[in-house]
Amino acid sequence: MEQKNSGEEWVWIIVCNPGNKETFLGLYDKKENAQFIPSFATKEDAESCLHGLPTEPGNKYEIQAIHINELQQTARQEEFLIACVDGNGNIIKEDMQGEDSGS
Repeated sequence: MEQKNSGEEWVWIIVCNPGNKETFLGLYDKKENAQFIPSFATKEDAESCLHGLPTEPGNKYEIQAIHINELQQTARQEEFLIACVDGNGNIIKEDMQGEDSGS
């Protein structure tokens, strides 16, 4: 059964080393010269994608739901874009920073 969050306010992300020193998985797009955090509409999409994403040996990765406002705030602070990605790794919506991104 596909796990979706109720409403569009929540997305799924990949967290590196969950706990006190956790970070969000961020990627770099050479073509666009941009750093971005991949986000997913469903937990299943995130799970499908995780296996094909570049990861660092020794790190633990966990899929977690996050409110889009919290993700947008963190992305702005760290100068990352947010991209909505499907289960096949295709970007379906870019730069989900919201209206107050300052760009």
